[in-house]
Amino acid sequence: MAEIRPQPSGNQQVELRLNNFEEPKPGRYYELWFVSGDKRISAGSFTSVGEGESRVLLNVPPEASKYHTLLITEENVGKGSGSGREVALEGDMP
Repeated sequence: MAEIRPQPSGNQQVELRLNNFEEPKPGRYYELWFVSGDKRISAGSFTSVGEGESRVLLNVPPEASKYHTLLITEENVGKGSGSGREVALEGDMP
């Protein structure tokens, strides 16, 4: 589940709640993306605990509210954001 809340700074806070979401493979991490067509905005990176609930708070710029698809990709440490194209989870915002 993802929830977006406007912040006084103009940015938006994204709260992700993931249940039993696998830990990333060794040397890897997850990145959350807001997607519209071929455009992406990164909301930041995170890891998960595997069993149970992982709760993640990230911030995105206001224009992310116009992007209605969320992707979680698995990225390689040391290769930079967007290096991985392995989609771990995809969903649409209401």
